[in-house]
Amino acid sequence: MQFNHKYPFLYLLAALAGGILCGAYFTLPLWVVAATSAGIAGGILLARTKNPRLQHFAWAGTDILLLATIFYIGNTTSRHTPQTYEPESVYWLEARCEEELNGNNYILSANGDRFYLSRFYIDTTYHAGDSLSFYTRILPFRHNANPYEFSYARYMEQQGVHHRLRPLSPPEPTGESHTVASFFNAQRAKLLEKTMRLTDDTTCIRLVNALCLGYRNDMQKELNDLFIRTGTVHLLSVSGLHVGAIFGLLLFIFRRLRLSRQAAMLLALPLLWGYACLTGLDPAVVRAATILSFYAVSRMLCRTYNPVNILSASAVLTLLAEPSALYSLSFLLSYSAYGGIMLLYPYLFRLPGKLPKIPSQIYACICLTLAAQIPTLPICAYYFHTLNANGFLANLIAVPLSTLLLYAAAACLALPAAVGQILMPACEILSRALTGSLQALAPYIVNLKDLYPTALSVALIYGMIFCFGYYLLKHKSRYLQATAGLACLLLIATVLANRHTSSRREIVIFHHHRQSAIALNYNGFCLPLKSPSDSLLRSAPYVLRNKLQMLPAGTGSVADGFSWQPPRLCLPHDTLLIAAPGTPAPASAGILIVTGNLYPRQLFGDGFRRPYPRQIILDGSNHTYCSRAWEKFCARHRLALLHTAEEGAIYLPIK
Repeated sequence: MQFNHKYPFLYLLAALAGGILCGAYFTLPLWVVAATSAGIAGGILLARTKNPRLQHFAWAGTDILLLATIFYIGNTTSRHTPQTYEPESVYWLEARCEEELNGNNYILSANGDRFYLSRFYIDTTYHAGDSLSFYTRILPFRHNANPYEFSYARYMEQQGVHHRLRPLSPPEPTGESHTVASFFNAQRAKLLEKTMRLTDDTTCIRLVNALCLGYRNDMQKELNDLFIRTGTVHLLSVSGLHVGAIFGLLLFIFRRLRLSRQAAMLLALPLLWGYACLTGLDPAVVRAATILSFYAVSRMLCRTYNPVNILSASAVLTLLAEPSALYSLSFLLSYSAYGGIMLLYPYLFRLPGKLPKIPSQIYACICLTLAAQIPTLPICAYYFHTLNANGFLANLIAVPLSTLLLYAAAACLALPAAVGQILMPACEILSRALTGSLQALAPYIVNLKDLYPTALSVALIYGMIFCFGYYLLKHKSRYLQATAGLACLLLIATVLANRHTSSRREIVIFHHHRQSAIALNYNGFCLPLKSPSDSLLRSAPYVLRNKLQMLPAGTGSVADGFSWQPPRLCLPHDTLLIAAPGTPAPASAGILIVTGNLYPRQLFGDGFRRPYPRQIILDGSNHTYCSRAWEKFCARHRLALLHTAEEGAIYLPIK
């Protein structure tokens, strides 16, 4: 790549990520590959000429065609079509347990696909590597989340799991496969058991298991909420911080054994990847291990290295192996934190000039924490809708304590049990100090809530951070101008988004288990049409995201052409009826919303002769048998049927 020899992998990453993002909307035809290949071959031939200008033009064209090829690879590999299964059919499945999830749920693999198995009625516990055989139905995940709420189906699809299993016979273990993964899973199980033998402090056990082994299945809700409130929940998941700490510990030990730097890194790398396997090869751990491997190899070869290239190369490898990782929250948080460390940390650290040794180390920790957290704020606001305004203060205390706890716990688990029992009190003291400090700081942590930035706003904010970070490092005016331009675009995008939000007119049928929640959104105002409580709609992310002002529930005219006479809403060109037990048969409703587990015969009876509604909608308050009765009714009378249990929240636009 000739047009920018300093950051080649950054351009490859941009092309690959662009192809993956565009893969959700279109797929390039095959002839693009042939044309690209021919162009690259022609560019290489032209580059052999002796004319410098023609040579430069040929190499530039070759680079563009290379980026187009990478774009095409990302565009085609990102569109994975899972195998289809008939929901009513019964399959004999021979599967292997790949992963144990929280709540004793599992991910199984069979025939090249991954499946989700819930253990809510199974008394047997399985482990990774177990082979299982059973009769089952294979069902797709239901995308029934309400707007701006967490969708478990979307999360599982990001993990490559597109179907869930409903066993018709108890899964029977038929054996155990002996692979590298099963070996490390067995070793982790032994270490988890060893932790329980070394101490009776349950809090210490849970923290050691989470910090060292990446095992959070038995984490207490109160303890987990404490870390969430203080903005330190990332410490409970093995990530780049933990992998970097283990790598630094290994280098420290080998250097104290008087090994050279190259030999120390050569010995540390396989141990580092062994630790990654021991923690379950979590994507965040694999990414950190890959980055450190690039760094270690470059140092062993005595080559100069560019942090941007190392970071970009690891991201390219990750996306080539798993294109869906681009949509993973873990991937986005990891690389935004790494990027902030590279761009912001050097500037922040040199602000005060030279400091004495101890103050310099303390200030370095502060700068590192700020540089890692600032770039993750937009992602946290987008996914979690909340920010820890001063959570970095808790991290300044929690990160050193958790690192010391990690080192002490690693020593206890690596050494014989007799020695581990002697050292374990240090882990107990550190775990109490960690939880005690977080409990003391929790009342003073400021959480900004109800933040709903758009995807475009987040992208523009990251562009501003990137350009401004380069301006701080390079002091070139074009980066400052780019920052100002992106700020103007952000302002325009925010104004347009708010204008669009305030002009929406639609009826929203939410999906809530055994409850009904229906609202009218009219030009920034929300009228509750049906809800068990006023707080259910007030706290709905849809209402908060669109900044809707709640109107008091009542009757009468809402606006020109809108009249609400419960349970009937008269629209300018249509009529909507919300049916519940005791509601009379609809006389002239075009849209019927069924609530309260109301069966067709209860609403229409046997002698109903009026025209049926053209569309029937079921919400989450209807049970399974009631839903099936409506499916048969609508199929018999050829009526359109929608169900929030299948669709999620349903929007009815009003023109």
